[in-house]
Amino acid sequence: MVAADLPIGDRIRHYRGGRRQDAVAGLVGISPDYLSQIERGLKVPSLPILYALAQELGVPAAALLSEQAPAEETAVDTAEAAVGRDMRRWAASLMTSADTQARPQRGEGWA
Repeated sequence: MVAADLPIGDRIRHYRGGRRQDAVAGLVGISPDYLSQIERGLKVPSLPILYALAQELGVPAAALLSEQAPAEETAVDTAEAAVGRDMRRWAASLMTSADTQARPQRGEGWA
């Protein structure tokens, strides 16, 4: 199957809803340009990227591969839920980096 025959890009765009491409791409670990190419059918994502996109969009990976039209009742997270999830991830990353920076290395004591 060629990339243009796959509806994956349309499904990702549908489930992404109002969320910005660069925000979703950043959380998945790909460039916004690559996500744009996937959505336009120019590129086909690898399975790990497809799975990461599905996780970020809150849908099963099968929903992105299904041949049936996306159901409206499985709409994307509300903007509030998406922002909340993004804020929790951001806070967790700050706590993790602050925790590792404040922790003394092996053999070192607190000054």
